[in-house]
Amino acid sequence: MDTYNASDIKYAAMSLLGRTDKPDFVTSTEPDVQKINFLYPQIMYHTLQRYRWGFARQYAELTKSNLTGGRYRNNFTLPSDFIYLRGCFSDNKYRASIRERELNVVDNVINTDSETCFIEYTRYVDETKLPMYFIEYIKVKLAFDACIDVTGDTELLQVLDNRERFEWINATNIDARQQRVREVDTGVFIDVRR
Repeated sequence: MDTYNASDIKYAAMSLLGRTDKPDFVTSTEPDVQKINFLYPQIMYHTLQRYRWGFARQYAELTKSNLTGGRYRNNFTLPSDFIYLRGCFSDNKYRASIRERELNVVDNVINTDSETCFIEYTRYVDETKLPMYFIEYIKVKLAFDACIDVTGDTELLQVLDNRERFEWINATNIDARQQRVREVDTGVFIDVRR
């Protein structure tokens, strides 16, 4: 299968727990299916925040909002696919950082005294566009978190615990290899001040 949707990922996790038939995740009232449906968005959201995934990282210049009030002079609207703020900057080279105490994020708006606002953020990525290494981790993580409630099997829990750690290391290593690295000047006169 080349692309996965949310139901495919949930079923892959349930198959790790011993499920052989694919349930309807939208209409099913089975307790196991409802548990998976409850855990899935939380695990997806937490995992996207936990690491700077290259496929979910986005840079954007924010537009000023016409909202007024508060202790900050300017309000900037966050993008619709925003999940987690990685950094906030006042220049387009992403070097002049706006510190956390100089901004406030409330209701999809960043409040700050800066005249411009550029952000690095984690964005929502549709399941059909997720890389396979991330899907492998998510399905194992979902199975691990649901294991005791669904199966009650402590031996399976230990197996999934080890596999979850392995898949995390594997996914982050693959993702890190695909990201561009910023080159550092290592010239002999690097310490000479101008």
